[in-house]
Amino acid sequence: MGTNNEQPTTYPAGSVIYINGQQSKQLFILKSGKVRLMKLNKDKLHVFQVCKQGEILNEISVLTKKPLDHIAVAQNDSVIIAVEVKDVNGVIEKCPKWVPEIFKTLCDRLQDSQEIIHEHNLSSGPLDDNFILTKQEEQKLVEAIKTFDA
Repeated sequence: MGTNNEQPTTYPAGSVIYINGQQSKQLFILKSGKVRLMKLNKDKLHVFQVCKQGEILNEISVLTKKPLDHIAVAQNDSVIIAVEVKDVNGVIEKCPKWVPEIFKTLCDRLQDSQEIIHEHNLSSGPLDDNFILTKQEEQKLVEAIKTFDA
């Protein structure tokens, strides 16, 4: 995927990787560590997913060209490879014309499902500690998000 210039970046625990409202410039591949995906609502953070090694971050925004709708924060020291959107698009452009339409449809359906899950506060079972923020951790993250500069 992409060029050979993709260098891993280490994000220390608690680092904001990206925030909602931004346009994606890169697709992120999590090489090691854990990243919490969360939404901010009136200074209250809700963790809705924890990404682990090998997973991809912000794929929906990259594939649909819509602004990010969530926040990504390194839960522990995490190594991430960033792939430029132009490189992702270059690979997609080489596919038959119907492939990007499949991606868009799947992303739209996934986003709709995520919104329903978040709106109704649903989960697939008991949450583990990866989804729980202490008050102190939440306050620190809210401040970091407010001052985040991409």
